[in-house]
Amino acid sequence: MKTLQLFYQYQRLHYAKWGQYTSNFVIEALTSLLELTIGLLTLSIVFSKINLLGGWSLPEMLLLYATWILGLSFYHTFGQNIAELSNYIRTGAFDLILMKPVHPLFHMVCLGLNTKELSRMAYGIVILIVAVNIGNFPVEPYTWFIYILMVLFCNLLNFALYATAVSVCFWLGYLPSLYGILFSFTNVMQYPLDIYPSLIRLVFIVLPLSFTSYFPAMYLLDKHGGSMGFLTPVIAIIWTLLAVKLWNKGIRYYQSTGN
Repeated sequence: MKTLQLFYQYQRLHYAKWGQYTSNFVIEALTSLLELTIGLLTLSIVFSKINLLGGWSLPEMLLLYATWILGLSFYHTFGQNIAELSNYIRTGAFDLILMKPVHPLFHMVCLGLNTKELSRMAYGIVILIVAVNIGNFPVEPYTWFIYILMVLFCNLLNFALYATAVSVCFWLGYLPSLYGILFSFTNVMQYPLDIYPSLIRLVFIVLPLSFTSYFPAMYLLDKHGGSMGFLTPVIAIIWTLLAVKLWNKGIRYYQSTGN
């Protein structure tokens, strides 16, 4: 309970700070929406030449695109600060985090808030509604409920994957390009696995980035293999436990910049 109260108080401070810089928030939100709109324009250009992409129609691709956005939205809003681990280590700021009476991973999450991602979340919901309407997908209420749960676990899985990856900074030190590489891999999942070679598909299943958008979208569309989406919560929890364990091990290895 105290942990949740701490998180709540940190978020109040963040929102109060952003309230003083509303113009910055608006500019960042518009920039974020422009990036997503470019993705939509790319899809429209592709489907102006073809009817199907890897067996996926335009409405289905829009639904997958919306799932990809929503599967990252909560993580990018509240958990993206872990990407700064490399800078925290380089500047010695991580020493201050270790002095706090909370888990360092949780504390880093509390220290960051990316408010522009709230606009991306709204954008993803709009695209999802448009996709369902133009695709006329027969979706039952209980299917929506399960899909929403899957999307929430997609965010947890993204958090766990990023936290696991950036934890190598405890051993390797300052790696400023690491997060960009990870995000490039994540961007791949806005498209269906079906368009990639079999080896690439296997890699994204094992990693398991395919569970951050592809399989939940498959489930909602009732496509063959969509039942794999039910594994998303299990895999998210396993990877989260792995991430925490790796962080704990990395902290024991970590040497202060003052050493």
